[in-house]
Amino acid sequence: MAGKLSKTITKVEAKQLDLFAPVEAHAERIDKAKVGMVKSALLIGAELSKAQEKLSKNKTGIFKRWVEERCGLSFRTGCNMMNAASVFGRNGKKFSPYISDSSMYLLAAPSTPREALDAAIERAGAGEKITHKLAKEIVAEFKPEPPTKAFVLETAENELVDRVHAMLDKWPKQHLDRAKHWLSQIAKGVA
Repeated sequence: MAGKLSKTITKVEAKQLDLFAPVEAHAERIDKAKVGMVKSALLIGAELSKAQEKLSKNKTGIFKRWVEERCGLSFRTGCNMMNAASVFGRNGKKFSPYISDSSMYLLAAPSTPREALDAAIERAGAGEKITHKLAKEIVAEFKPEPPTKAFVLETAENELVDRVHAMLDKWPKQHLDRAKHWLSQIAKGVA
């Protein structure tokens, strides 16, 4: 186990590995328990999904209340578990020694690019531990860059121009001169 730990620490910290030796047995039991957490989260997520399907006909938000009050989970945690069960399904159990529960939730999120999920699964399949930190790095690698402010403004400007043209196309011709006058006044105020 010390070999696994030494991959993530500096050379200076490696000298301190002897400090970890007395607690290695605790770390191994914690690792086993975390595997159980992942398996439990997948099972809970699958059961929540089945319950949601049955309660979805109600349309009153009763499922959220049921998750919080009856199951004792926050709705967000319940959704994370359902996403994980949906994405990882039965295959999640074979990856459970390598993917932490928080990593699993992050990777199963609807906003996570499929390529990031595939990369993490491939790495876990090769026996690499996917920590939350590593999962965040993998997701960041595949997330598209957010649009620049200039792009957002240009897009908004183009959309506004398109809407004005669409509106003017619907106006009777006798009102177009008045519309042009008001638009020129608005343009002067903006400039």
